This record gives sequence, structure tokens and C-alpha cells, in this order.
Amino acid sequence: MEWISFFDQKPDDGQRCLVCYKPSNIVMLLTYKFYDISWYDDDDYHFCDFTDVDYWCPLPPYKK
Repeated sequence: MEWISFFDQKPDDGQRCLVCYKPSNIVMLLTYKFYDISWYDDDDYHFCDFTDVDYWCPLPPYKK
């Protein structure tokens, strides 16, 4: 999997992704919501707007 620029391609609505969170320079697991172009944490709490994320990466497929 490779990092994707948020400005080149957006994730699907409701997609959980690894994101590079700019303000803290850390990698986080967040969910993208298209309707307000924002990122949410696992508790569905608004975490940040799209401008705070430069790059995202889809999660690998889950295998049992």
C-alpha cells in the first residue's frame, strides 16, 4: 500500500484509513466522511477537517 495525496484522490465515504495528521505530525486511524469532508475517530467524533490531512493510505484487506 502506498500513501495517497488527499488533494489527488479522496477516500470513499465511510472508509477507515491511516492518515498523516499534519498538526501533530503523527499517523492515525480515522474514518473519512464525504458529507462534511471531515475525518472522524472510532467513536464517530469529529476529529479534524480535510485540511489537517495531507496523505492517507487504505487499510489492507482483513484475512482470517
